[in-house]
Amino acid sequence: MTVIDRSKTYFGEPQSEKFGQIITSGILETPDTTEVYVDDKDGEGLVRAAHGETVPTDDETGYKKGCEFLETDHADGSNPYYFNVGDESGCQFIQLNDSLGVNDDGVPMKNVLRVASAVVSAQTVTIGPDVYEIEIVNTDSTDDTANGDFNNITPTITVVGAVTRYSNTTFTPGALIRIQNEILRVTDVDGDDVTFRRGASGTTTATHADGQNIYVGDGIAGGSTVAVGLVTTLTPAVFTPALAYDINTAGSLSLLATSLQSGAEMLLESADEQGGTPIASGLSITCSETLAGSNNGWANTSTVSGKDAGARKVAVLSHTVLAVEVALNALRISLPFTPVGFIAQAYDASGLFKGTLTDNLTINSNRVEYDFAGSTNLVATDKVTVFAWN
Repeated sequence: MTVIDRSKTYFGEPQSEKFGQIITSGILETPDTTEVYVDDKDGEGLVRAAHGETVPTDDETGYKKGCEFLETDHADGSNPYYFNVGDESGCQFIQLNDSLGVNDDGVPMKNVLRVASAVVSAQTVTIGPDVYEIEIVNTDSTDDTANGDFNNITPTITVVGAVTRYSNTTFTPGALIRIQNEILRVTDVDGDDVTFRRGASGTTTATHADGQNIYVGDGIAGGSTVAVGLVTTLTPAVFTPALAYDINTAGSLSLLATSLQSGAEMLLESADEQGGTPIASGLSITCSETLAGSNNGWANTSTVSGKDAGARKVAVLSHTVLAVEVALNALRISLPFTPVGFIAQAYDASGLFKGTLTDNLTINSNRVEYDFAGSTNLVATDKVTVFAWN
């Protein structure tokens, strides 16, 4: 983490001509056992900023969480600023260094597919390069299982001589067949031999005795398209789990799809592998669909809200509003980097919360700027606290 460069702020003597700097009062007090100069307190009398020759020891009381402390007797060559990560009942001051890192774990990119109405054969859901197409697997091929070919529950199965034995069934990579309630996906055709992935579209893998009908799809999917197998029930409660299963097992992208609310929604997240654990990602993947039913569709045209993991710069500072800033109708608080976001709050001189400064606050290069025209008007001696990040 890179924190604000406190060598550019001013503790001790007030520096009224310095914009964006901390004003200190320096009243000598002993909040607990360590004698310090108190520069700022909140309305409850808790110390929010102080300085002195000795940093308060752990578990001393009277220091507000986030209290800043300047060690005036600090050795040259390192940062003399400390920050209370404890609370008023037991402080714990950690040293703020310019090289101190914040490990930002990031967040997964995501999107939500809403499925409120029944779907129709040949409709599609597209995620990046993958097209998932609804295929009804309910046409009797007139072939029946034989020779114990499907009498097991292995994750995949290779049927030797299937092309010849089941001559009325067309086997191409990606095609679906159904035996009883299980849908199987063709993954490879090698001469006369056919390999299947069991339990496609979330159906249950089962053993199948000889003489069972072999049903085929309506032939609309194949090639690079992933067929999502359904039978006669096309409701969200059946379609959405089937789609999520095929995204997690038959697509090409490292994504995790999760059916929610009995199929009314599907959450899509970036993952460490196909169907794996959600991981941080800043990528954006285009999403589209041809689901014509009422209120069916993606929440966004692409995955959103993702952020890569990595080190982030963070700055935390307090500022006492000056009369000259009020007269100029302008408050300019500089930061050591250009932020992408910030939170700014105002307190009066007694520490009472005035409000979150959301209106008339902007980022301009490396500065947070406030123009005093908002509903939360600032006056001299008000305290402004800013938390900013890149």
